[in-house]
Amino acid sequence: MFDTWIAIKSRDFKNWAFVTSLLLIGGIIGILGNAERILTLQEYAKHSMRGGSAIKGTSGLDTGYAFAWSQGISETLTLFIPDIFGGSSPNYWGPKSSTSGPHYLSALSLPFIIISLFKVRKKEMFVFLAVGTLAIFFAWGENFLLLNKLAFDFIPFFDKFRAPETWLVLTVFCYSIVAIYGLEWFFDFVKNKSVSIKPLYRSLGSIIGVFILLLLFINSLSFINPSEVDRIAYQIAQQNQVSPENAQVQQQATNYVTTRLVPERDEKAKGDLLRLAILLIVVFGILYLVTTSKMSISLGSLAFILLIGIDLTTVAKRYMPEKSFVASNFNAEKYLASQERDIDRYIREHISE
Repeated sequence: MFDTWIAIKSRDFKNWAFVTSLLLIGGIIGILGNAERILTLQEYAKHSMRGGSAIKGTSGLDTGYAFAWSQGISETLTLFIPDIFGGSSPNYWGPKSSTSGPHYLSALSLPFIIISLFKVRKKEMFVFLAVGTLAIFFAWGENFLLLNKLAFDFIPFFDKFRAPETWLVLTVFCYSIVAIYGLEWFFDFVKNKSVSIKPLYRSLGSIIGVFILLLLFINSLSFINPSEVDRIAYQIAQQNQVSPENAQVQQQATNYVTTRLVPERDEKAKGDLLRLAILLIVVFGILYLVTTSKMSISLGSLAFILLIGIDLTTVAKRYMPEKSFVASNFNAEKYLASQERDIDRYIREHISE
């Protein structure tokens, strides 16, 4: 769309037509290369939930099912503070029923996204910013029905997909590009022999302001999901054969959450906020050293690459620890044999009878 608008303004339709034709040919080749899979899925979809329901009068998924795992609006902060809502289940206390972990962009991206917003005026950057932000709105799902219900009803194939939070994959990609534009501006700024950090004061001040807002927000959180109190109350009631609405049962459930779960959640959220503060201080330090020529651009680039690699790796290990990986010499047959029960052996021996 952006290139089309530029072509209309410049009246350079020949170059636009050539590039667009190449893109169309590439798209067609890509579709043909995956035609077997696409056509199979299309045929099967008609006979699955995605084919709609004659009883409900739908041509796709039901909205309740399609909008399951909608990202909470405030939960989007996990892009920079991964454990602000407890991380993964069972510590997770956000609006979704459960989760295996948050979508994390990297705390180190935040300063450069803000620098990009203040300093970069390239139209391409704003395109990535707009697409990434739109993806956040789609990720909110049922929490932003004004947009998502409209898209569900009118955009073709939109009602074939569920789990809106997966839109955040696009946000992470687009916002990473925005951060790169900010980093590029900074290095250009240094190459112009600037020896003062003053032009960055407004950007750095905004970063500090964002951090203060995050601090205030985290301190205002209850770290309690109301539905979990009801679930625990129901379990207590079943064990004691009383009503879940019983005042003592409700009190016990509330006490369990506030004394057993809330302290750990509070500690994890504030620990990640402290982690963010440390990373920001390190970034500010590198920016200062590079700007004042006390560190070369090459060394500064290497420092940023190492930091973001360490940042992403350490957060990823929280939700996919090393013990979850299967050893390369793993023998599936031996493992299954070691897990065999008497009933399994009996079935195997008498399967031909």
